[in-house]
Amino acid sequence: MPPNHEKDFFQKLTFNKHTKGKVLEENKEYAIGPFVIHTIKTTHPAYCLAIKLTVEGQSVVFTADTEWFVELGSFSSMVDLLISESNLYKSFEGQIPGHMSGRQAGLLAKEAKVKKLILTHLPHFGELNQLVAEAKQNYKGEVEIAKVGGKSYFLSN
Repeated sequence: MPPNHEKDFFQKLTFNKHTKGKVLEENKEYAIGPFVIHTIKTTHPAYCLAIKLTVEGQSVVFTADTEWFVELGSFSSMVDLLISESNLYKSFEGQIPGHMSGRQAGLLAKEAKVKKLILTHLPHFGELNQLVAEAKQNYKGEVEIAKVGGKSYFLSN
C-alpha cells in the first residue's frame, strides 16, 4: 500500500470526466472493462508496482522500475509480451538501486518463458543496442528497444 501522502497524488490524476486517478494496491486483481489487471510490488526505493494486463487470452507485463527479484519471474510467466525496465548496462548491475540491466531483463524473459521482450526505461548514454545484446545472452526470443510510435503487438489481428 502506498504511503498516505502518495495516495493524495493519485487524486490529482483525475481530470473532469476524462480520467480518474485510483490507487492500485500490491498483490490485487482489478477488472476494468474487458481487462484484468494484476499487481506486484517491485524492488524500488519509491513505492512502485509491476502490472500484468490480460484481455481476450493475451497478456502483457510491464515491470515498471525494479531491481531483479525472484517473484517477478512467476508473475511474468508465459506472457505474450514482457516490457521490462532496462536502465543499466551489465557493468552497472547492483550499483543503482531499483533498476535492472538488459542482461537481467533477458534472464527474466527466459525464466518466465515469454513470447517477446521489449526493453524500456533506457539509460541516457552509451549504445542502446548493447542492452539488446546483453538481453540475448540469456533470452533467445525476439528482443527490441521500445520506440515512440513503434508497432503495436497487443491485440493484433
